[in-house]
Amino acid sequence: MKSLWFVAGGLWVLLAPAAAQMDDLRSEDPKRRAKAAEELGRQKDTRALEPLRGLLKDPDRGVRVEAVAALVAIGTQNSLGPLAEATRDSEPAIQILAVDGLVNFYYPGYVETGWIAAVKKFGSGVKSRFAEPNVLVVDPYVTVSPEVVATLGRVAVGGASMDSRALAA
Repeated sequence: MKSLWFVAGGLWVLLAPAAAQMDDLRSEDPKRRAKAAEELGRQKDTRALEPLRGLLKDPDRGVRVEAVAALVAIGTQNSLGPLAEATRDSEPAIQILAVDGLVNFYYPGYVETGWIAAVKKFGSGVKSRFAEPNVLVVDPYVTVSPEVVATLGRVAVGGASMDSRALAA
């Protein structure tokens, strides 16, 4: 899908075809649903939070992955509930991505340097990721939601894989 740009007040502004992507989220074709979720995440369209939340129950794994990635990219406080919901997915990669998104909200930039980025960038396995301790300290003035703490604790204790458990811990 094409995006339209125009100049307003000396600034380039993106007019995104969000309505078309919202329609594609309901498509019968899982590839179209996944692509629409990806594009909405790229646009950081907060109006898409609830429709993306609906995709967390999609039968297609690829659609769920793109929905979670879009929620991470949008990254607002309103993304936390859907991301916490995504940690309940039976797919370890989706749990890991959701945990990364929750951490990224309180520690901006984490997703670019976190576990998913390491795997994508270097093709490394989980063992190499956990071979070196990752000291991650959230600034003391940041108050982490008790619901997020409970969610991370639940994944640390009962995640779908040892990898998702280790990351949540």
